[in-house]
Amino acid sequence: MDFRKSIGLIGLMGLIGLIGVSHSFAQTAPSAASNVQVVITWQANNYFPAGFEGKSLPAPYAQVVASVELLEDNKLADLSQATVNWFVDDKFQKSGVGLKTFSFYTQQEDSGYVSVRAVIELQGGGGARGSLQIPIVAPTLVLSYAAPSNSVAANSSVTLAAIPFSFNVSSPSDLTFFWTINGAQSNVSGNTVKLQLGAPTPLDRLLQISVSAQNNKNPLEIGKTAAAFPIQ
Repeated sequence: MDFRKSIGLIGLMGLIGLIGVSHSFAQTAPSAASNVQVVITWQANNYFPAGFEGKSLPAPYAQVVASVELLEDNKLADLSQATVNWFVDDKFQKSGVGLKTFSFYTQQEDSGYVSVRAVIELQGGGGARGSLQIPIVAPTLVLSYAAPSNSVAANSSVTLAAIPFSFNVSSPSDLTFFWTINGAQSNVSGNTVKLQLGAPTPLDRLLQISVSAQNNKNPLEIGKTAAAFPIQ
């Protein structure tokens, strides 16, 4: 499995739930009679590998930072005097004048969504609101190695890496990895393992790998994956 291809596939998944603005707009003062649009963006503060071009999705108990902007007649409005009210799953969380950024922690459920809503009260009267749903995912691993195909060569040295996504850690060193190679547990505890392969037997022409990772600070946070590679 090519590492860059693995990252690219997950990057497509990471685009789910993102609403963003990439243009520059002139600053204006918001008014009640304008055509307005509320735009919410977010970022999950959990681990994703360097070079990952997608968007890291939050796991349970992850911190999420949400930000809001108001487009008024296709221009970026000044919200410094507007009151912004934040809601998570329809429950009020925080309110403040000019409070364009707000952080919260996801709950324990995974494979679901968390709803974020911003209600803006304009200084001149009236208001605007916007909402989005953010996917909540279980921490996961991607098994990767540098090779032109999905097979491994006999009588060769093979290095495999378990790439973590969405764990509530700052680096892979905060995780303990458990490797199983062809049914036998390895004593390697890092996220890479190096193997020296011999010639395959007629009955065993597969390299079978399973690996799991456990958060050292939260033993209940675990991700795992497995793969089998033909030996050529």
